This record gives sequence, C-alpha cells and structure tokens, in this order.
Amino acid sequence: MKIQTSRSLRTAVWLLQTLLPSRLAEEVSGDVEEEFGELCTLQGPEYHINLWQQTLSCVGKLMMTKQRLYSLTLALGCGAILFVLIAAINFLSVSDDPSVIEHGYWLNGNMHLFFGESVFWQSFSNGLLSQMTWDMYVDLPSVIYAVAALVAVFAADKRWLRSVQGFALLALASIALPYFAGMFYIKFSSLALNEVGPVVAFMWLAPMYLLPVVTATIIKKRHQLHLA
Repeated sequence: MKIQTSRSLRTAVWLLQTLLPSRLAEEVSGDVEEEFGELCTLQGPEYHINLWQQTLSCVGKLMMTKQRLYSLTLALGCGAILFVLIAAINFLSVSDDPSVIEHGYWLNGNMHLFFGESVFWQSFSNGLLSQMTWDMYVDLPSVIYAVAALVAVFAADKRWLRSVQGFALLALASIALPYFAGMFYIKFSSLALNEVGPVVAFMWLAPMYLLPVVTATIIKKRHQLHLA
C-alpha cells in the first residue's frame, strides 16, 4: 500500500533519521512513517500533536542512553570546573578588594577556601569577567607540565593501561598533582605573599589546561568501547 506523507510527517522522519543512531533510525522512522502515513488524510490538530509527541518521545528515549548521559554529565562537569577556574583567575587578576588577599589560607596552602568567599561569587554580577584578557591564562610552567603530563599519560595508556578506567585514574592523578604539590610547597615553605602568586597560577592553570583534553579523551574511549 502506498503511504501518503504530509510535510509534518516528512519533517518528523527526517529528524528521526538525523538524530537517532544509524542502527535504530531506519526502523523507528519507518514505523512512524507507516503509522502516521495511513492517517495522513485525517490531518488535524490531534494528528500533528500525536505525531510530534511520538517523534520527540522516541528522540528523547533513544538518544539519552546511559552512555550519552554519562558523556553529557562529564562534559557539563568539566565545563563548570573550567568556568570557575577562569573566573577565579580573572578575579585575582583584576579585583582591587584587599580583603581576600589578606586571608591566611594563601600562606598555609589551603587556597581552596577562596572558593567559599562570598565576594568571589558576587563578582559574577559585578562585571569583573568583562575585564578578562587572555594573557591572564598563559603560564609557561603550567604549559610545560600539561604537555609533559599528557605525553606521559598517553604513552602509559598505550603501553600498559589500555582501559578507560586506567587512563582516567592516571589522567586525574596528573590533574590533581599540581594542586597538591603547590599546597604542600606553600605549607612547608616560608613564602611571602607576593611569592605565592606564581605557585597558585601553576596550581590552577595546569589542571585547567589538562581537563578539557582528558575529558574529551575519556568520552571518546567510552564511546569506542560502547560501539565495540
């Protein structure tokens, strides 16, 4: 039987074939086309509502697999951390509020306490991000460490690890190392406040360089494992 098609139905079928995984797209779009093609002559508000309700339901259920949800969560987490680090570095670079710099945590290694400061979070509404310049985020020691860490992690993964979990653990350790190394260095060294700045830059910028690459690689590895 020849099935008639409306513009809405053709659009819905195209959407399904575009968004769904190839192994599902043909079967699901074919079912929708057959079911609603037979009702094409009875078009009305109810026809279009049911068509798009079923189409969007299929897209939502079949696209948001466990793998995709994991990837989305990982990407959003990475984006949130990067945004906070970018904002923190910008704040310390342009803020003229002396109250934050006077806190003792800068000299005892506990600078994570800075992220609990209300003045930092209030800066988002004060327009400080508009004063951001890219040179704030360039630090040669951090670049050198990030490149060396990536080379080492990928080499170890290729030679010994060869698993998503192994790569993720080693990569996360390389991301955390600058922070903990800097924390202990400040804690057990008698640094002046003006000497702490370069250490804090390394503690925050080196992980910031590594995080997007590591996140993208973990997502890619999990995707390849899911397809295998």
